[in-house]
Amino acid sequence: MDLAASDPPRMVRADFVQGLVQLLRELPPGTTPVVMHSAALAYAPPQVREEVLRICTEAGARRVGAEGRSVLPSVAQAAPAADPGKADLLVSIDDRAVAAMHPHGRWLHWF
Repeated sequence: MDLAASDPPRMVRADFVQGLVQLLRELPPGTTPVVMHSAALAYAPPQVREEVLRICTEAGARRVGAEGRSVLPSVAQAAPAADPGKADLLVSIDDRAVAAMHPHGRWLHWF
């Protein structure tokens, strides 16, 4: 706890899209941004979800996500089918599903 308190993370309150754009603009040239989202896009309307993907692509950002299958249909369509009766999130890197995981991290199955 002392270590975390000595260098606390920067917290930014912003609109999802405009905040992401602003944070990406603050990065030094030549860096590769990584945008990580875990069950966050589910709370945004579909047009905002698509805008986030577009912004990441245009910024050259790598995107690491963990979202429900219905949240990003473009990612889910190429993923193996879900196990019947098992709730899962798809773990994706950029626009490719790489694993399924329990919503609270109890298990992870790589594809």
